[in-house]
Amino acid sequence: MSILSFIVNFIYPPRCAVCNTFLDQRGLICKECLAKLRELKPPFCKICSVPFYGEKEDIHICENCLRKRPQFTSLSSPYIYEGTASIAVRLFKFQKKATTGKLLGTLLKEYSLSWWKKIKQKKDKYVIVPVPLTPKRLRQRGFNQSLVLSRYVSKSLKLPVDYLSLRRTKETLPQSLLSPEERKKNVRDAFQVKGDNLKKKRIILIDDVATTGNTLNECAKVLKKAGAIEVRCLVFARAV
Repeated sequence: MSILSFIVNFIYPPRCAVCNTFLDQRGLICKECLAKLRELKPPFCKICSVPFYGEKEDIHICENCLRKRPQFTSLSSPYIYEGTASIAVRLFKFQKKATTGKLLGTLLKEYSLSWWKKIKQKKDKYVIVPVPLTPKRLRQRGFNQSLVLSRYVSKSLKLPVDYLSLRRTKETLPQSLLSPEERKKNVRDAFQVKGDNLKKKRIILIDDVATTGNTLNECAKVLKKAGAIEVRCLVFARAV
């Protein structure tokens, strides 16, 4: 640690990005909040990663994905959307807490390295694409949380980010306020792709949270319609 960093940390001691308590070690999160960060572990669906409970078989396809295959190839996530993960996402999105955004980005970046090792078609051209906001929502929030996360993953995987081609063209209600059926209707025809930069590319679609997966599925549908070969989704947390 440099002398300047020591002085800054002495005057302004680091705090946990989630609960704001003083940290007694270097990092972004305290031990108590880290302990409440629940990892997504098998058993879960091999396509949408929805967890299975009370089952012994580790990884297989869930009933929903069997009945209607999603437009994306896979949906992967390091954490379950509860406890520390849900608090951190809300702090970042709605209270614009920059240190929490750094925490989410760092954790997703670390996960993406192990996730990337399992991808077989590495010789193909991959592009990272964040789930977009409408211009109105972007002005209100001041940033797109999915784009912030995308930039961390981009540094980790050394892949380009395209945040202009996929666009949200319709104002939608927050998915968390709607029933499963309403969520499908809410995002239907809400996205479109401009230009042909994503044609014949494999897409890594980034978002902060996956609930039912309808938003990601709708994005994947228009991306493939625009010529993308494949869409793999990577999110910070998976709701159960």
